[in-house]
Amino acid sequence: MTDSYFKLSTVQQHLVGLLFMILFDVVINSIVLFCDMQSDLSSNPSKNNVDTGLMRILAIVFIALQLLLNLILIFWYFLLVWKTFPFRFGLLKKLILEEFPVLIVVPINFILFVAERFLRLYYL
Repeated sequence: MTDSYFKLSTVQQHLVGLLFMILFDVVINSIVLFCDMQSDLSSNPSKNNVDTGLMRILAIVFIALQLLLNLILIFWYFLLVWKTFPFRFGLLKKLILEEFPVLIVVPINFILFVAERFLRLYYL
């Protein structure tokens, strides 16, 4: 069996990379939620030895990392469609509605992400 059977095309490599980035985004989101809930996990808050300042700093760092990752994902979606026929010839309505309906969700996801993280940092 030759190695040519196991080679991925460029599109497949980009899609696999996209899936790993989305998985990384989910992991970072879970870490941020854990940092936010760390003080509530103890049954007796007076015995809670968690440094809330450290948890706040970690939450801010991971939120910034997740914001950067979301921006990278937006550019990744753009790079996946920019060489397609409809994009080259200005058929954006057809591209978004018929070919890639996920492109409608991407800006909505980013706006909701920023709003939710802003509220989380405000109340953290």
